This record gives sequence, structure tokens and C-alpha cells, in this order.
Amino acid sequence: MIHPAGDGAHQPKSLRLCNFTALRWFNWPFITHNPKKHPLFQNLIRCTNRAIGDEIALVLQKVPQASWRKRLPQAVLRSPERVPAWTSSQNLLSAMTHERMVKTMKNLLVIILAVSLAGAMSAKAQPLAFVNPPGTTWSPPWVSPPPYQRNIYWNFSVNPVGGPTSAGTPGAVYGGTLDPGLMSRDSVAFTGNVRWLSSITDDEHAGYTNVIAIDNRNGNTTLNGTAEFTLANTQNASPQKNIWVEYTGVTLDEKYTDPDQNISVVPQVPGDPSASIYEGYIGTPTPTESQKSGATVFLLDYGFIVEPNPASEVVVFNFSVPAGECTLIDSLQIATECPEPSTVALLGIGTLSLLAYEWRRRKAKA
Repeated sequence: MIHPAGDGAHQPKSLRLCNFTALRWFNWPFITHNPKKHPLFQNLIRCTNRAIGDEIALVLQKVPQASWRKRLPQAVLRSPERVPAWTSSQNLLSAMTHERMVKTMKNLLVIILAVSLAGAMSAKAQPLAFVNPPGTTWSPPWVSPPPYQRNIYWNFSVNPVGGPTSAGTPGAVYGGTLDPGLMSRDSVAFTGNVRWLSSITDDEHAGYTNVIAIDNRNGNTTLNGTAEFTLANTQNASPQKNIWVEYTGVTLDEKYTDPDQNISVVPQVPGDPSASIYEGYIGTPTPTESQKSGATVFLLDYGFIVEPNPASEVVVFNFSVPAGECTLIDSLQIATECPEPSTVALLGIGTLSLLAYEWRRRKAKA
């Protein structure tokens, strides 16, 4: 039997009140009447220090509300052995708040999982990285890091012909910083004998899937055509636009050959005959494998400079395929960049304002 003069009576009053408040918040009558139905009670009874258990019994004896005393089991008041013990007041309060902490951790876990899923989906939507990034392959004049101002990738899983639409061109994956505001003005068009083909195969070569091509293996004259990719731009007075083109393709004849003998890449500026276009870089065709079929293709890179920055540019692939051959493009990625005069001006104004403020502050101190 624990008496008021026992060990529990020597506990500070603030501590006893604190524990009692925690018990009331925790609905102690419910716990004592329904111990097996309350999961936290099972956590509390694992502690073994008897001194704090005695203290809790003493606190319960001094409950001021009569209604509470009637609801408390008399066995608890009479026999401390029936009261669960805790190692310390700090452990008591920690255990009392365990349920709330568990709920908080569960909520945090849900948030983390949601953010991770969103990040994974976002990463999946981003264009594939360039095999030869322009910042390392063609610098200068290329200056910006990924994801670039325009950055568009096609693997031609669907026919890319279409646009302009709010979703951009069919099958394109957009990842540039300016793409959300410009993609609705992009378009793709074919002329002549260029076609989108879901598969190309024969007895001599591995199969290719989802390509744009001119298949002239059964023809007797040269076939021509173009694939035209129109990209919208921001309207500014930048003196220069840089365009980086990387594609994979192949020519099928008696063997695998690089496609640049049958395809020429030439940017055009619609409605501006005065624009100057320079071919700043031509990479060496490199054999590789198609990411879709594993068949042999060649990787090609081109860098172009357009002066001044146009309202839009068209990257044109001119096909000229002799009889008995098939030339195809397996994938394509295009990035563009140009300085933003308004951004540069704002940065300059901001820097000058900070310098002026610092100068005034130092002058006031002097």
C-alpha cells in the first residue's frame, strides 16, 4: 500500500501535475478499463521502474474530479502492483506521445513517398541526356548547362507529324526551360517520300522499329524528301542562336553505313532571308546500337549558329536515297540556346542596386 508520505510524495509537485495532465490527455480511465484494446498501454507496461509507478498511483489518489475517481478502478488506488511502472517521467511523457509521433511519422512517410514518386515520374519524362553534350563537345560557342532553353527528344514511338498543338508535337518529350511556353507552336512535317514506319526488316539486317525513313530498296530511281522540325523561339534581340542536333540513323544497302551520305541537316529561318546560318560543328559518325531494337545505327552530331535570333527555326533533314537503299533516322534530339537580353539587363540592374545600397550604408556609418 502506498501512502502520501511514501517515495512518491517527495516528487516535485510540478512533475506530479505534469504526469497527471498527460494521463488525462491520454484517457487513463479508458486504458485501465480496456488495457488490451489500447496499443499504447502495451508499450507502457514494458517499463520496469517501480518508483514512478508508485508516483502515478499517488497522483491518481489525488484526482480532484469526483467523476474521474468513480471511473477509476479501486484496485489501482489500493494496490500499486496493479499500476504499470515507468523508468522515468521523461519516458512516461515520451510513451504518452508515442501514438501522435507514430501518426506524424506515417504522414511524413506518405509525403516522402509521394515526392519520390513525383520525382521519379518527372525524371522519366525528361529527355535522354545527349551522348555528346554541346557544353563539352562544342564550347564555345555553346555556353549554357542542361537542361538548356529548348531540349526536345523524339524516339518516334508514334508518327511525329503534327502540330502546332498545346501538347507539342506527337511523341516528343520536352525538357527545356522554355519548352512549356513554346511547345504549343512547334510542328513536324514530312515532304516527298519520307515516311514514318513502325518496322523495317529484311533477311540481311536486324529489324528496326518506329523510324522515319525513305525505303528505296525495291526502287529503280533516287527518292527524295524532307523531315522538317519547326521550333518556336522567344522574341528578343539576341544577336545569336545556337542549335545542337544529335540523331541516330543508318543506311541499309549491302552493309550498314552511316546515313550522312543520304541525309543533310540544314536549319532554315522561315520568312527571314537575311538570316545568316553557319555550320559550326560536324561530328564523326560513330557506330552504336539502337536503344529500341539493339540494331546497328550511327550517332551524328551537328552544331549550327543562326544570326540574329529568329522568331523560329526549322531543322530540315534532306533525304536523297538511291535505288536499292533504305535510309532511316532512329532517334533525334535538338537543343537550342541564346542569350536573354532582358534577363541580363535585370541582373545588371539588380547588381548595381546592391552596390549602391552598400555604398550608401558605408557612407552613413562614416
